[in-house]
Amino acid sequence: MDHLFLDQDAVPTFVEVKRSSDSRIRREVVGQMLDYAANAVVYWPIERIRAQFEAACDRRGTDPADKLLTFLDIESGTAADMDMFWQRAQVNLQAGRIRLLFVADEIPPGLRRIIEFLNAQMTPAEVLAIEIKQYATSNREPVLRTLVPRVIGQSITATDRKSATVATAQFTEAEFFGELTERLETVDVEVVKRVAAWARSRGSRFEFGKSTKHSTFHPCFDHLNVGYWPFAFRTDGNVEFITQYLGKRRPFDSDDAITKLFTQLNQIPGLALPFVISGKPRFRLEVLRNEPAFNQFLKVFQSIVDQIRSVTSQDAPI
Repeated sequence: MDHLFLDQDAVPTFVEVKRSSDSRIRREVVGQMLDYAANAVVYWPIERIRAQFEAACDRRGTDPADKLLTFLDIESGTAADMDMFWQRAQVNLQAGRIRLLFVADEIPPGLRRIIEFLNAQMTPAEVLAIEIKQYATSNREPVLRTLVPRVIGQSITATDRKSATVATAQFTEAEFFGELTERLETVDVEVVKRVAAWARSRGSRFEFGKSTKHSTFHPCFDHLNVGYWPFAFRTDGNVEFITQYLGKRRPFDSDDAITKLFTQLNQIPGLALPFVISGKPRFRLEVLRNEPAFNQFLKVFQSIVDQIRSVTSQDAPI
């Protein structure tokens, strides 16, 4: 990888630089870039990226905090502002919300078509090229050189679609819990925070979404390159059991497996979920205020996590 940047929205940008005379500029460079994108979460955890940023600042004799806050144009920022930026970068990286950027003095027609095709098809990832042509005077000394950049890969349709996706995806953990605190009673907010802490301690990543009516929090567990998100917690006070997606992934891809989970959940005091094999049946957060009910819920959740991790590569998830 030639360069890795984070922009002001914490979107990771992977840059590959090649000369147009390099015979590898088409197929090999595209393969390299897609390899970076597919493996970035594994090989470039955000802790490593942050450590490299801080080390680079140290080498230059600059303060990492001052550098970041200046970049974000925050005059009186706090450690929480910086943590939120890195947290957003991690969410973007895990969600594939990245930018792949090819840079060359000339982008061949074949590579241009590949980039335009990938940018149209890959959402929320953005695939672009920058062609930087160089012009120089030949009849005077000293020689004057002008660099003229041109962005390749953008189209009105692709840009609008990705902009809409990014606008929705920029919702963060802090914003979710801020909205949750405004809309729900403290006891229910604490329930969600406890679930989040429990899930994080077991290796979960978090995804957040926002609609016009409510926001959602999904604890996600990844196994064999497949994501599982059994439950969604909403700022309107509902919890969804997402059989619609869970039932499409082994070992839950049978009616018996889903029915067993429903039976376990309905052992929670005060809970009577309808058996919906493919849907998003929901219940109120108030059910989990009671400690025995909360513990039973985590017991079922732990059972789901254990079953996810029991799947082997020979029995690969759908």
